[in-house]
Amino acid sequence: MLTRVILAALVAGLLAGVFATAAQSVRVIPLILQAEAYEEGVSHAETEDEVWAPEEGLQRTFFTLLSNLVTGVAFALILTAITLILDQPVSLRHGARWGAGGFAVFVLAPNFGLPPELRLHGSDSLPDGGKSPSIRADVLKEKGWTVSNLAYALKTGIQPDGDAFGGSMGEVVRDGTSFLSQDDLTAIATFLLEREND
Repeated sequence: MLTRVILAALVAGLLAGVFATAAQSVRVIPLILQAEAYEEGVSHAETEDEVWAPEEGLQRTFFTLLSNLVTGVAFALILTAITLILDQPVSLRHGARWGAGGFAVFVLAPNFGLPPELRLHGSDSLPDGGKSPSIRADVLKEKGWTVSNLAYALKTGIQPDGDAFGGSMGEVVRDGTSFLSQDDLTAIATFLLEREND
């Protein structure tokens, strides 16, 4: 019986891993590739060692599939153990219910309201109707930001046009960046304005 239960968990986990990989390839993987292209444009310290990463194409797909298979099998084995401990019947219907519940708790719920977006690009759909501006270097320069006026705004909250930061950005300045040294503020402003965009 135990062998049958473990085999069923392995098959269910493998199917879940394949399904997860297919689902990720539609929306998540393209976003990761876009983010990686962006990060390659940011200069890193020269002392930083190269970190291994899978090659584009088949190798990347293989490692994504492998990690999803391991995760799927692990969750299936956990659900099987819970089923046996609770002395529940081992059936397709029962497993599907527990699996759907686990998926809802560990995958769907944490992602509600968090559509994948590339960082620094801003958003018009924050909670409570809030907005965040893009802080891409090209957009900041287009709006007239310079290193000196951005550093000043991070210290005081006052923008070049005389307006003040509001909402959560006002809180960031009030509770955070206003306490930084001028050198740190200049370094932040320089980083934001002088990095390359993808």
